[in-house]
This record gives sequence, structure tokens and C-alpha cells, in this order.
Amino acid sequence: LPYGVYKQWRQWCKYPHYFFDDPIVSEEMQEKFAQIKVPIVAANAVDDLWALPKSRDAFMQGYTNADLTLLGIPLTASLPKIGHMGYFRANAQPLWENVLSWIETTMNQSLLYNPS
Repeated sequence: LPYGVYKQWRQWCKYPHYFFDDPIVSEEMQEKFAQIKVPIVAANAVDDLWALPKSRDAFMQGYTNADLTLLGIPLTASLPKIGHMGYFRANAQPLWENVLSWIETTMNQSLLYNPS
């Protein structure tokens, strides 16, 4: 990461609600995030020490007009470790099917309610 990006990210990580608590950008971020009105699934591994469920939930509260689903991805015998980036490794492919299924279902429901 460029130093300026790292420095800004580090500053935001000091706030319980990330940049939503930053007095410099809070209002702008709240307005922008409130414009998002699509369904969102925010999932993270239960063993992710970089993005704890508490942090995920605090960040996702910014999407005030979106239909949110918050998920903790459990560890299994076939996937005993996921961590922060493990979701993107080849052995996590079974998890990808769940995401694809959610996207397909959500898109189909959207088309039923909003045909164009």
C-alpha cells in the first residue's frame, strides 16, 4: 500500500465504526453509503483475526438502506482454517458455490420485482 493510503486506513481503524466516525469524512460517507439500495451479504470467516464479526457488523451499519445479511463462515473438517484471505484459495471453492447461488437467487428475485 502507498504510505498515504496506509496512514489513512490506520487512522480509520482507530474508530469503532471505521470512517463513519471520522469527523472529516463521516457525513459524506454516511450519505454515499445510504444511497446503496441493493441486497448485500457480508460474510467473513469465524477465524479471521483481521476482520472480526464485530468489525464487519460495525462497518455494515453504514448501509442504512440496503437489505443486509451478515454471515460468519464456520470452519469444517474439510476447511479447518480460512483466516483473512483463505476464502480466495482453491480449497475454499465449495464456499464459492454458496455465493454464486445467492447472487443468482437475488438477481432472479430482482428481475421478478423490477422487470425492465
